[in-house]
Amino acid sequence: MNEKLKNLMSRINAWIEKTGIDNITHFAVAAWLVAECKAYGVGMGCVGFIVVVVLAFFKEWIADKQFDERDFWYSALGGFVPLLLAVIQDML
Repeated sequence: MNEKLKNLMSRINAWIEKTGIDNITHFAVAAWLVAECKAYGVGMGCVGFIVVVVLAFFKEWIADKQFDERDFWYSALGGFVPLLLAVIQDML
């Protein structure tokens, strides 16, 4: 393996350890759900985003023993990113 690839892999691993796999998973699942809704239009993407935020809130509030704000915000950000990209794409 060349040195640049090893350096890149090392930086990615450090970022994953710093952020936490749990937060990355919250982001990825929310992004996937909103992206699936967005396939039916930006309006459905907005509905999907609202549903993801509400479900993330209730998941943290009811299902988990302690409310973790980072999990909630990573879910909300994960839902917002594909929606923002869809709006930007529609504007171009």
